[in-house]
Amino acid sequence: MDISGKIGWICLVALIFLAFSDQKAQAQNEYLQYDNHCNGITLEPYMEYSQTENMGTGSSNSGYDDNRGTLGLRLRIPLQSTCSKKYRKTMNENMLLRQQLEMLKLCGRYKDLDLTDEFALVKEKCAGLGLNKEAMEKRDAEDKKKAEEEKTIKNNRYTPPEDTRFQD
Repeated sequence: MDISGKIGWICLVALIFLAFSDQKAQAQNEYLQYDNHCNGITLEPYMEYSQTENMGTGSSNSGYDDNRGTLGLRLRIPLQSTCSKKYRKTMNENMLLRQQLEMLKLCGRYKDLDLTDEFALVKEKCAGLGLNKEAMEKRDAEDKKKAEEEKTIKNNRYTPPEDTRFQD
């Protein structure tokens, strides 16, 4: 076996190894990905157009042009489905929950920014988001306690006396 054959086999083995070790990529907000196997009855319009040209065979010139167009409606009815009313209700609730969690994350990330008119929808959706009284009081107490601790640490630091031996 020559060198190019060996390189070919090595590349083939490497390609097979990469194909079997490949894993699917997940989005950063993977909880927004949902299972979309629940399909019901659908009605969809369609349009098809085909054009063929036949020049004939042999010495005869009996060719023809065929332009064919079709418009229609397609009705799809699944014969077997895992969809039930309970499943659809659960999926809709889960989708709404995913959207609300994403909105909470978004509001928490941009709550301290002054949003311009381009972000009016975000501003509107995040307007009602805030802490309740107990959480506000707890946060204020923690901030006050932290400030007192920093003050005591600052006051308890050792400050060496000034060196007065070499004054003018």
